Amino acid sequence: MTCAIMPALKISGRGIIVKYFKNSILAMVLVVQSTCASDHEASPASAQATPIHSAESATGMTGESSTSDWDIGYFFGYSLGNSLRANGVSDIDETTMMQGLKDALAGRASELDADQVRAVTEYIRALRAHAVSEANALRAEKLELEAEKSRLYLQANASQPGVKTTASGLQYIIENPGEGARPAADSVVEVTYRGSLTNGTEFDATEPGMTATFSLQYVIGGWSEGVPLIARGGKVRLFVPPKMGYGERGTPNIPPNAVLVFDVSLVDFQSSSQ
Repeated sequence: MTCAIMPALKISGRGIIVKYFKNSILAMVLVVQSTCASDHEASPASAQATPIHSAESATGMTGESSTSDWDIGYFFGYSLGNSLRANGVSDIDETTMMQGLKDALAGRASELDADQVRAVTEYIRALRAHAVSEANALRAEKLELEAEKSRLYLQANASQPGVKTTASGLQYIIENPGEGARPAADSVVEVTYRGSLTNGTEFDATEPGMTATFSLQYVIGGWSEGVPLIARGGKVRLFVPPKMGYGERGTPNIPPNAVLVFDVSLVDFQSSSQ
């Protein structure tokens, strides 16, 4: 699953795809059973020493693949182990699990009848529900802690020299007001900027010597309200509260409920009607 980012500032190419939950145990077992085409048994040392596969034997294509039997087996074994752990299974009879795997690979009938399969399936679902519940509880606790941390930061920051606070809660320091007209909330602006967390960790910035251009209609609330505070040539530091940034979602490099600090210089702008 991907992490959704609201139409806003482009997070510059440093993000990662976040997986919140692994595949279910049953799905992973089905993948293992349907994909592994060999019951080759060997120790890691001997398996890695085997000749590489012919790509033709696996795909019908000519050529060679550097993937060994050991690589394939370990991949599925490790993936299955991760899936079991993610679903709350930390202790399992490895001998019987391997017997079930071998029986499936060999095409032998399962030793479990329909009632037993149903009972195990329900048990796995219960384990997964428990694991998800615990994960949600931990996330809720983290969200609450981050929200309180941000609240205290903004409370203290409001009394710092030069800091002003708008009715919405946006805090800012105008370092240079610029000259002339100011952009509207729907203007297209050309800017340079640096975005960081309150601890100074940079999460996004324009490249040196480059600018970014976008409409203030499609950025986070802190920008659509904050950038119009300055005119061309102006510079402003914005302290964006979570509700005007990425909120509880966060991004791969921005924690949930984080205060965002932006240093923005307005190079130029044009109204949306132009």
